[in-house]
Amino acid sequence: MKIETNQFFSSEGIIELSPPDNKPGWTIVSVCPELARYYSYFLRRKLAPPARGPHITFTAGEKESVSFDFSRLDRYKGVKIQFKYNNLIWTNGQAFWLDCWSNDLDEIREELGLLPRRLHLTIGNIKNEIKR
Repeated sequence: MKIETNQFFSSEGIIELSPPDNKPGWTIVSVCPELARYYSYFLRRKLAPPARGPHITFTAGEKESVSFDFSRLDRYKGVKIQFKYNNLIWTNGQAFWLDCWSNDLDEIREELGLLPRRLHLTIGNIKNEIKR
């Protein structure tokens, strides 16, 4: 399901590495929670925030097509990146997201020997919503 209009906007986020209790090699870009709150408003329902807050996953550990040395990600911790996003809200029935693009993240993935990846900005979910 998608929700109307189609425009592109720019924003920025901060790269965060996987916490120790998470799977290795998972890296996200944390984005401003207000951005997610703004787009959630248009859904006319309360979304639960993602476990690590609104974010863009840009390395997905064991899901990557090639393996890489996860320690090479350390130098990117705390780096501010720029990204563009589309204001169409997408869902699979549980999670809600906006498509996004980032030359900064594409360049980092290339340095790591990874292929470009289709990115999205996760704004929230209804995984724990009680069904009636």
